[in-house]
Amino acid sequence: MENTLMTDSQTATRKPSTSEVLPHSDSKSDANADLFVCHRGPVTCVAAIPGTHLAVTCGYDAAVAIADFEKGQIALLGYHRHLVNRVVVNSTGSLAATCSSDYTIGLWDLKNRTLATVLR
Repeated sequence: MENTLMTDSQTATRKPSTSEVLPHSDSKSDANADLFVCHRGPVTCVAAIPGTHLAVTCGYDAAVAIADFEKGQIALLGYHRHLVNRVVVNSTGSLAATCSSDYTIGLWDLKNRTLATVLR
């Protein structure tokens, strides 16, 4: 299996296998099973985005997300294939880097909320 990360747009076009991401719901009949509402396991790291009310989060569920503390909302950026250990944000708030137990580092474009590159 190839070591790649999945972005939110990729997960919208195909359902990830359970080997790629933990399921969001135990019920296959749940219409909202694929919506990201919150992390589904321990959160391992939170990094503030300078000058905003936002932070990037990561956790055991392999998810990388942006939390909006002013609105009380969280939005999925994408997934690693295994738990995410840490996230850091650069001083301008334009990039985040995540490292995972899948042996990859993801660089995330925070302005466009997309995965910029994967380092192996």
